[in-house]
Amino acid sequence: MRHILNGCCLFLLSLMLLACERNQKEISLLSSAERLIANQPDSALLVLKGIKTPERLSRAEQAHFYLLHTEAEDKCRIPHTTDSLISIAVNFYENTDDALRKAKAWYYKGRINQDLDRPLLAQDYYLKALRERGKIHDHALLGRINNHIGLLYTYQDVYEKAQPFQKEAVYHFSALNDSMGVAFASRDLARVYHMMGELDSARFYYEEAQRYTKGEKTAVTGSELGSLYLDMGLYKEAHDQIRLALSDNKDENYPVYLTLGDYFTHVHNPDSAVYYLNKAVESPSRYTRRGSYRLLYKLKRIQGDLRSALAYNDQYELLRDSIQEFVQTVSIRQAQAMYDYQEQENKLLNATLTSTHLKLVNAWLTIALIGVSLVCTFLFFHHRIRQTKTNVQHWKIKGLSLLISKEKLEEQLSKNEKDIRDLEEMKIQKAEETKELITLRTEQLEQENKNIARSRERQEQLESRFQNSEICIRFRRKEEWKPSAKDWAELCQNLDLAYNNFTIRLKKLNDLTDKELKIACLIKANVSPGIISHLLCCSTASVSMTRKRLYQKIHNESGSAEQFDDFIRQF
Repeated sequence: MRHILNGCCLFLLSLMLLACERNQKEISLLSSAERLIANQPDSALLVLKGIKTPERLSRAEQAHFYLLHTEAEDKCRIPHTTDSLISIAVNFYENTDDALRKAKAWYYKGRINQDLDRPLLAQDYYLKALRERGKIHDHALLGRINNHIGLLYTYQDVYEKAQPFQKEAVYHFSALNDSMGVAFASRDLARVYHMMGELDSARFYYEEAQRYTKGEKTAVTGSELGSLYLDMGLYKEAHDQIRLALSDNKDENYPVYLTLGDYFTHVHNPDSAVYYLNKAVESPSRYTRRGSYRLLYKLKRIQGDLRSALAYNDQYELLRDSIQEFVQTVSIRQAQAMYDYQEQENKLLNATLTSTHLKLVNAWLTIALIGVSLVCTFLFFHHRIRQTKTNVQHWKIKGLSLLISKEKLEEQLSKNEKDIRDLEEMKIQKAEETKELITLRTEQLEQENKNIARSRERQEQLESRFQNSEICIRFRRKEEWKPSAKDWAELCQNLDLAYNNFTIRLKKLNDLTDKELKIACLIKANVSPGIISHLLCCSTASVSMTRKRLYQKIHNESGSAEQFDDFIRQF
């Protein structure tokens, strides 16, 4: 017997050490992924794949895992398909004081919605990510958030709102000495100034972007700067920039061809303009083709070739209408997505309003009861005063009948009148006291209602936390494991916390054995009889008989196993 006991203890100790080791391993993997994610996101993603069952992690570790996983996928440019996982991280960090991870969670929820073509939702999430910007010192994160908000405003043609966000992005990337970040943010800011007609500011930021870009990445900036120089009438500088853009990019660069065609149109070289514009119309971009056909139409009209001009104009109008239809379709889809989001928010608001309405109804009922009490009190004192006045008349008649002396009669009348005044004053005083009592009682009732609501909410949270806790789920799961004494103790402790000292109150009803107490605890945790028999190494029939016996033991009368289960669930 002693050897068997020692063997069981050794086995349970091994299980505990194995569980602790696995938990430590998963925490170590999360830390490793967090260190790698800034510069080696692909390696961080491989490390995170080593955590096979993230659902077994604690809520904090789960939120951290899904945040890191989403960040790694985004940096590896893996297309996003759903925001359900990052929503777990958002829901957790929203109720914490961790400003950095909270902002990251909102940012990546915005990134996913932007990839899913829901820009209005993405914009809302980006703005939420900046709610606590004063507590965040991560310039890279703040730079990306501001840059994406600025781009979304730019795509919506709201340039005056895009400008301050792009300026913030340039500031944060500059503080980080991130040359590529400064280059892209400066280029985006220059585009905003260009569209707003502030050409000098646009030129400054385009030239700033060129200072930081290298290699083929200068092609887009050079082409856009060349287009800006054309608008400013600086044709030589425009030509240099466009040629530079062509030399930096050996592939087909249709926007540069369009800019070159525009340049040669301005310098009155129609042959070269037509050559480059004909190359630009081969672009897969509808916007580039539209601009090319528009310029070709103008050139042919100036040259007097009206037939070609009309043909180019027809192509231009077809593309213009196609783009307008596309923009309208996208706008409708975005508006529908925002409507769905607002509808969910409205449902939540309606639920809150319903709860508030119920509280208001209870308050009005309380006030009505107090009003009835006040009216009854007033009627009582009114009757008392009338009775007093009747007594005064009675004494007057009685005094006359008994021939009371004039002095005595006047004295009695004076006394009665004084009593009337005192009663009137008492009535006023009582009314004021009653009003104060009503006010005080109303405040007490409102406070009691709040305390009851808080207690009820706290109890529901405790019960929900217990039913969804790892120890409770582990006991309900049908798998090959035997709970240790520590597991049983943890289950009882969580039950006591969730259900107001459940085991202590149960023991006071009757002297329960260890097995009987365990069965009661498992029934309270919604564990099925089949799993209970497995956990306690006995048959299902034995579990059923024990439940019947427990019911009789507690109530001193016969009962079924189901009656015992109902009693435990309500206890």
